Amino acid sequence: MIDCPDIAMRESLPEFIHGGLDPDAYERVQQHLDECEACTDEVTLMRQVIIVRAMPSIDVAAITAAIPPYQAQRRSPRHWASSAQWRAIAAALVMAIGVSTFAIHHGEASNGTTQTATVNTAANNGVAIVGVSELSDDHLDQLIGELDTMDAMPADDPDSVVPVALDGGL
Repeated sequence: MIDCPDIAMRESLPEFIHGGLDPDAYERVQQHLDECEACTDEVTLMRQVIIVRAMPSIDVAAITAAIPPYQAQRRSPRHWASSAQWRAIAAALVMAIGVSTFAIHHGEASNGTTQTATVNTAANNGVAIVGVSELSDDHLDQLIGELDTMDAMPADDPDSVVPVALDGGL
C-alpha cells in the first residue's frame, strides 16, 4: 500500500469518516479522495473497522433476570467428627507421643548409676566418666588428679590405616 504524500489530508481522514469536519474541509477531502487511490483505500479500511468494531446492544437486565437465584446447598451431617475435632485429636496424639518419649528417655537417665569406664589407649590410660553429679567430693578430687596427669596430645604418631580392599584380604 502506497501512502499519500499529503500528511495533513491523511490526518483529517478520521474526522471525515466521523463527520467532524466543517463543510469546506469536508468538500476538500471529498475532492482529494476522488483523485487519491491511497486515501480512498484508507477510508474504506477505516469504515470496515468501524463496522466490525460495532457491538450489538446487550440487555444486561434480561441476562441478569435469566440467572436463577443463588441457593446454598445443604450439607449432609458428618458422621461423628468435624475437621476441628480431628485437629484436636491429632494434637493430643502428638502431645502424648512427645510426653511418653520424654518420660522414657528421662527415666533411663535417672535410673542409671554412677559409672566409670576405663579406656585403654596406646600411650596411656584414660578415664571416661558418666554421671559425675552423683560422685562424692573425694571421688571428684581423685578424677581431677587423674586428668591432670594425662597428656593432652598423644605421645606417638598414629599408625596409618590401610583399607581392607587395598590390604588384599577380605
